[in-house]
Amino acid sequence: MIYITLEIFIIALIISAALGMMAYKVKVVDAWGMTSGVVVSMGILICMDVKFFVIFFTFVIIGAIFTAYKWNKKVKEKTAEKEEGRGISNVMGNGLPPLIFALIYAVLPGQNMALLCGYISAVAALAADTASSEIGVLSKSKPFMITTLKRVEKGTDGGISFLGTFAGLGTTALVAAIAVIIGIADLYIFVAVVIAGNFGNFVDSFIGATLERGKIFGKQETNFVCGISGGLCGLVLCLVAF
Repeated sequence: MIYITLEIFIIALIISAALGMMAYKVKVVDAWGMTSGVVVSMGILICMDVKFFVIFFTFVIIGAIFTAYKWNKKVKEKTAEKEEGRGISNVMGNGLPPLIFALIYAVLPGQNMALLCGYISAVAALAADTASSEIGVLSKSKPFMITTLKRVEKGTDGGISFLGTFAGLGTTALVAAIAVIIGIADLYIFVAVVIAGNFGNFVDSFIGATLERGKIFGKQETNFVCGISGGLCGLVLCLVAF
C-alpha cells in the first residue's frame, strides 16, 4: 500500500504541470488535453515509483516525435492528427490504461511484478499503436484491412502495413529496453512486454476494423482497449512465469 504525503503530492503536481504546459506550448495537446494529462501524470507519479513514470513519459515523447515526423506530408494526404493538439478524450483514452494498472498496484497490499509488467505492457501497446499509425501512413503502398487482408486507403481504421507493423514492433522493443536500462525489468519482462505490446496493437487494429468502423466505438475507446488488452496480456505472461 502506498501512502500519499503532502510532499509527494506537491512534487507530482509540479512535475506534471510543467510537462503539461510544455506539451500545450508545442501543440501536442489542447487546454483540456493538458489538464487531463496532468491528472494522469500525477496519478502515476503518486501511485508508483518515478522510474515507472519515465516509461509513461517515454510514450508521450514517442507520440510527439512520430506525430510531428513528416507532418506536412501527412497534412497533404489528409492522414494527420488535428493540428490544434489532442483533446481530453484522446488523452484519457491513452492515459487511463496505464493509470488503472498504477492504481491497482498502489491499492493492493501484495504489489508484484505481474502488475508492473502489465503497466509497462499497456504503455508499450499504446506507444506501438501511435508508431504504427503515424509511420504506417507514410508507407508507399496501401495498407491491408486486418479482417479481410484487402487493400484499403491510408488512414482507414483497421488498416495495417508492413512499415507500420515494424514501427510498432520496434517501439515496443524500445519501451521494454528503457525499462531494462532503468532497472525495473529483466530479460523475461522485456520479451513479455514486446509480445504483449504488439498483441494490444493488433487488438487495436481489429477493434478499429470492426467496432470503430461500425461507429460503435470512437478512437478513444479503441485506444483504451488497446492499452488494457496489452496490459492484461503482459500481466498474464508474468503470472505464468512467476
